[in-house]
Amino acid sequence: MKILMAFVYLVVLGFTTAYAETREELLRDAETGQVPAQVKLARMYLEGVDGAENKEEAFRWFLKAARSGDTGAQQTVSNMYFIGEGVEKDDKKAFFWIKKTADAGIAEGQYNLAVMYANGVGVDKSVDSAVTWYIKAANQEYLPAQNALAWTYSQGLGVPQDNVKAAHWYLRSAENNDPEGQYHMGRLLAKGEGVPHDAEKAFFWWQKAAEQGFVLAQSRVGFCYEKGWGTNRDVTAAYFWWKKAAATGNLTARKNLEILCRTNGDVCDSP
Repeated sequence: MKILMAFVYLVVLGFTTAYAETREELLRDAETGQVPAQVKLARMYLEGVDGAENKEEAFRWFLKAARSGDTGAQQTVSNMYFIGEGVEKDDKKAFFWIKKTADAGIAEGQYNLAVMYANGVGVDKSVDSAVTWYIKAANQEYLPAQNALAWTYSQGLGVPQDNVKAAHWYLRSAENNDPEGQYHMGRLLAKGEGVPHDAEKAFFWWQKAAEQGFVLAQSRVGFCYEKGWGTNRDVTAAYFWWKKAAATGNLTARKNLEILCRTNGDVCDSP
């Protein structure tokens, strides 16, 4: 599992914001120090509304808003420094601004700060600091932090391996309906790591994740149905889930599907 930064621009989610004000009106208000206008103007430049895309101007106005304490602008400034968009890439400045949002209690900022500490990006590497910030974000039910914290404990990444703590955080994530947490909770239950072995509960969580399209879980659910592990044996259901997983390129599911179809051709021939 690769733990990644979570970058959420307000403006790059596949849609364009509708603006009630013209760029000239926003510019006038932004120049008087009105933070909402500065943010809107920055977004307008970043989106290229009316053909006015200008990443450098977007950064300049986001930075003004960030210096006035707008946490959304602070996150965006950090992101832009990190990827070098509209400004020269600078990991230390990216760290500086994301820490502002983390200190303000923004869960996404706390998570990103933890990732930077964990990887030594813009700051000296510190797993202890990473875990501290993961916990802060995870306690706000921020799913990437819950999963990252669980993975850190399960793999012993700079901390003593602790499957009990890993299971605690994967369960939190799973109960928040996150398919990654559900898959890993099933994995721990299947192995009896950090929790008592329980095939039925493992199947329950894998099924939840599979229904949300989590491919590894779909492959596991196919296995459970084919073997009657944690549920009643049902080769038709096994075919259904392995076919779904195989369609995404999952090699294990493809292999199992081939074996299933050699021994249960009638199932595979059905519509």
